[in-house]
Parts: sequence; C-alpha cells; structure tokens
Amino acid sequence: MAKLMVYRQTAHLLLSAAPDVLQGEIGWSGAQWQPKTDVCWSEDNICVQMEIAGLKADDLQQMVRFEPGILVVEGHRAKLERPCQARCQQVEIETGAFRRALALPPDAVGEEITADYENGLLTIHIPRRAAALNVRVSVD
Repeated sequence: MAKLMVYRQTAHLLLSAAPDVLQGEIGWSGAQWQPKTDVCWSEDNICVQMEIAGLKADDLQQMVRFEPGILVVEGHRAKLERPCQARCQQVEIETGAFRRALALPPDAVGEEITADYENGLLTIHIPRRAAALNVRVSVD
C-alpha cells in the first residue's frame, strides 16, 4: 500500500506540471522556452536536473524559488554570438526568457532546497518529510 501511495504522489508531481501551473504566463509555444528537465525521486528526496548551458553563476542566484507546492525556475539566456557572420542553416539553441514551474508533492520541504550548477546542468535537491504513518485511534 505504501508503494502505491508513493506512485500516486509521483504521478501527481510529474503530471501536474501542466500549463495551468504557469498561472497566466506565456504557454508552451509562446515567447518563453522551457529547459529540458529530468525529475527523479525517492522516499526521502526529489532531484530535478535542468539543461541550461551558457549561464554564469551570478545569473543563477535569483533563478530558483519555492512557492507553496511549486518549484519555479526562471531566467534569461542571452542571445548567442554566432561564430561567423554568414547565414545559418540550422538554429536550435533557444535563447531569451525561460520559465519552468513544477508541482511538488505536499511533503516537499521548501526551506531546505539546495542547488548546484556544473557543466550546463542545474541540479536541485528537494528533501521530503517523512510520511506520517496511519495510526488507529481508539475511542473510549
């Protein structure tokens, strides 16, 4: 039964990062882009990795925030300087404003979130509170 509950919480975490979480921001295909993101979890923590190459450490300080039940990562990647002044045949690297909002389960501990940035990957560690055990209460 405990594994089923963990599955339900994880499904909620992964599936609830829908456009309505963006709370009025530009949608999936608008002017903002969304970094590729992996979300992994265990019973005691959630790990989020985002591919956001090309940022400086100073840029990252105000990027990650926790709102009740939501992890928000937003920022801006400057337009890349092209190595030559010729026409581009293919342009896939997204620049400009980005935003990613991920719903978190109720047991996520926002006050203890840590993050690090290395080789273009932003890794965010979110601890989880120990789940309360169901206890039968006797009534006299």
